[in-house]
Amino acid sequence: IDQLAARPFEREVKLRGLDELEGEDAFEFLDMIEKDVDRTGKDLTSFSEEVMRAALTYGFTMALVDMPKMGEGVTLGDRRDKKLRPTFVHITPPQMLGFRSEQRDDGTEELTMIRYMEQVEVPDGKFGTVRINRIRVYTPTTWEVWETPASLGNPATETHPDGVQPSKGPDDGPTRSEEHTSELQSH
Repeated sequence: IDQLAARPFEREVKLRGLDELEGEDAFEFLDMIEKDVDRTGKDLTSFSEEVMRAALTYGFTMALVDMPKMGEGVTLGDRRDKKLRPTFVHITPPQMLGFRSEQRDDGTEELTMIRYMEQVEVPDGKFGTVRINRIRVYTPTTWEVWETPASLGNPATETHPDGVQPSKGPDDGPTRSEEHTSELQSH
């Protein structure tokens, strides 16, 4: 599987066909994405190979491209300076919790919700860390992040950069964000 997954990526994967982006700003913007597609330092070629390996292993896999919403009048230079750019997320079949789709009037299916789980390590006390489960829920107009610390029987949440609102206490259960920063699109 590793050999099959690597073969299509013997040459670098490059972003192309973005006619609306021109000039030096566009080159720098695309270069920034290609060198760090998932904001952990993974380049586009390595990400693509990982996705291919999972597809060969499981028979299918998913990739989510999360793009912060832009206000009116935001230029490409503003996006680059503020690091407002897409983040690629590879979701393997074991992470996928579910999805919904609806049939459009023209007969095509539209993805209306996805739910997936990820595990992250967060600080615990002065020197330690603990692994927690996060469930992310995306719809065309909203997103939610639910956290369950691995050590608790009841779900709880903590404030973090993704917009989760803090719970009032450990027995209040999970909370969710009402803020929208992504758009879910199906093609």
